[in-house]
Amino acid sequence: MRFDAIGFLVELGRRWIDPENPFRREALEQVPVSAGFGVESFACGLDRTFSLLSREGLSRMLDGVGRERPSDPVADSSLLLIPGGRVPDPTVRSVVRAVLAGYSQISIKPPSLETRFASIFVRSWEAVGSEWGAVPCRLRTETWDRTDTDRIKKVLGTAGTTILYGSDETVDIVGSLLPSGSRFLPHGHKVSLALLCQECQGSNRLKSWAEGLARDVAVYDQGGCLSPIALYYEQGEERGGGALGELLAETFESVHSQWPAGRLGALETAPVVRTLRSRIESGRGGRLWTPGRSSVWTVALDPNLDLEPVPAARFLPLRRVGSLEEVAGRLGDHGGKIQGVALCPGPHSSRIEEIARGLEPSLIRPAGRLQDPPPDWCEDGQKDLSSLFKWQGN
Repeated sequence: MRFDAIGFLVELGRRWIDPENPFRREALEQVPVSAGFGVESFACGLDRTFSLLSREGLSRMLDGVGRERPSDPVADSSLLLIPGGRVPDPTVRSVVRAVLAGYSQISIKPPSLETRFASIFVRSWEAVGSEWGAVPCRLRTETWDRTDTDRIKKVLGTAGTTILYGSDETVDIVGSLLPSGSRFLPHGHKVSLALLCQECQGSNRLKSWAEGLARDVAVYDQGGCLSPIALYYEQGEERGGGALGELLAETFESVHSQWPAGRLGALETAPVVRTLRSRIESGRGGRLWTPGRSSVWTVALDPNLDLEPVPAARFLPLRRVGSLEEVAGRLGDHGGKIQGVALCPGPHSSRIEEIARGLEPSLIRPAGRLQDPPPDWCEDGQKDLSSLFKWQGN
């Protein structure tokens, strides 16, 4: 009888959403400490990730590749997953895709920035399997010292397929170590941003939009590729941006009271936050909204219009442009590296969606839903699931 892989994944997801599940509780105790996240925002991230593991969500994944059910496991198929950063979503999505494509062995190399989630996830997988009497594939963690090139080459050489999330430099290094003919799905550096048009600045939905944007920034304490690192807004009647900054500062403080920032935003990034605040405040037209001297969040009217990295500290620069059509010319080194765009509240013209699509993101969502991508979302626009099916010879 064929193993019910869909049923297994649905049960796994149900358990991770259950507040009383011991593995979820263990993750909430350990991962925020390891990653520096706030517990409440991390819990929200877990809910959004594991809610994908419903029959409807998994069917939507398969529909995207013209499939009605998972592929049968292939005995000698092995996959190595190297998720970067601190966010668990790439680990879960990649494992699910590999299961749907029929891989029989998956090894996870925990990211150096956060080492605990992968092992907890693997043990939860085994726990469901022990009750079901089987698992859809073997899942384990893999470790190595980044200076041990021989060990890394050996592990890379034993995997038929490697999925990697990381910096562009890491992508290049791992790609150079892979044996000839090895299958490689790399996901390099990406960032996200938000847009607000002049039409929407008078919208009666502006407050709820601001609350949604604050939550997009706060999930994982702005530590993921779908975390907005800037808001570009069109110059309206209120040229100074004061009212917009005050509205966002109010919502950032409200979200912080519900989801307090973790160590990453409150302490680790504080020196960088202070330096960036000083630079913005000293610039002509620069202005700050902050919770006093605390670094747990920052809203800043930044006179520099070029898109720049920000510390993972709920730090949102507001950049005023004459027209949102100007944004594409302000991306600099981030051109072609936009992961997501959070849209303004509406009602607005189709021009805004056209501008957003012109930035070539993999995801366009209303503010508040950017960190909640649909099941069939493809990071970087790469169709990983289709590629995994293809490489399995189905």
